[in-house]
Amino acid sequence: MSLSDNWMFNTCGASGSQGPTQTQCNDFYRGTNISVLVGTEEHFPGVQIWRVPAANTYSISGYGAAGGKGKNSMMRSHGVNVVGIFPLEKNDTLYILVGQQGEDACPSVSDCPSNIYGGVSSHFCAAAKNLAS
Repeated sequence: MSLSDNWMFNTCGASGSQGPTQTQCNDFYRGTNISVLVGTEEHFPGVQIWRVPAANTYSISGYGAAGGKGKNSMMRSHGVNVVGIFPLEKNDTLYILVGQQGEDACPSVSDCPSNIYGGVSSHFCAAAKNLAS
């Protein structure tokens, strides 16, 4: 591994309220340096499970998903970015939940009841970077 090793986890093409399947992630990450297991219906459905390839210090970034359009707005909210530095050991397991963009409150402003708001996603997209010792 080198300082340039990066892993960018994504939705694997999943949309809506359900996370990706194992097949979707296998297809999506084919040809990359990422290999994940996807949780089953009973245990962490749609969660991507990744094993750390080597002991080192990693910078992990999480990016919030965009929210849906609100009742009185044509604009979407955008998630925040958080970064942390973590010492990780080889084969440590990270459970990564990647959310999709929130849904809009209504198809159009005229179709909206007065008490409805745009959807949000509290999940994040994770990126890990190996920081050389």
